[in-house]
Amino acid sequence: MSIQGFVQMNKCVNSRNKPLDLVFSDIDSTVVSVASDLLVNNCSNHVALHIDVPFLAEKKRLDYRDVQFMFNRGDYIGMNSFLGSCDWSVDNNDIDRTVCKFYNNVYGVMYRFIPLKTFAPSRYPKWFNS
Repeated sequence: MSIQGFVQMNKCVNSRNKPLDLVFSDIDSTVVSVASDLLVNNCSNHVALHIDVPFLAEKKRLDYRDVQFMFNRGDYIGMNSFLGSCDWSVDNNDIDRTVCKFYNNVYGVMYRFIPLKTFAPSRYPKWFNS
């Protein structure tokens, strides 16, 4: 959950000093407290919660643009001839520079010969699926 920025907000505990309910939110001002207006009585092992999540008046725009390589449309003939002309010499004294040169060649040829596709922003959060 932390990858999406959610944090466990419930600090209310039962008689055994354990929080039984998980309340995740990415809004820092979310307040979780023991409910005072109960429909049924609390038991010692489980307390009713009141969760207050303030929402902003202005709606955040969900702008998740996803860019991916379109490998099925790559120019592999051009890629092969370009890779054949690359400098693949190895610097025995500096392995870090050799590895860096290798990755520069590989990523350079990918960006040059494989088209990218940008997907439209979603109306839903990244974690939502239908």
